[in-house]
Amino acid sequence: MQALGLRIDNPAQVRGWQELYAQIEDELDDPRSLALPDLSTLVTLANALVARSADEYHGWGDVVTFAACTASRIGEV
Repeated sequence: MQALGLRIDNPAQVRGWQELYAQIEDELDDPRSLALPDLSTLVTLANALVARSADEYHGWGDVVTFAACTASRIGEV
């Protein structure tokens, strides 16, 4: 509703945050739920990254594979 050109309701009200919060809590309780299921999935992910990179640079696939297999963060890679 509008009165004199001003909005009465709040258009920036965040909706649905409870479901997102519950999902994040579940993931914290079971961190393995975020893990890739197998090596084949990791290879598929790395290949997709290479395919989307500039000049299909294969080094990015190596970075993803190394980081995933060693649990390294990007700053450590």
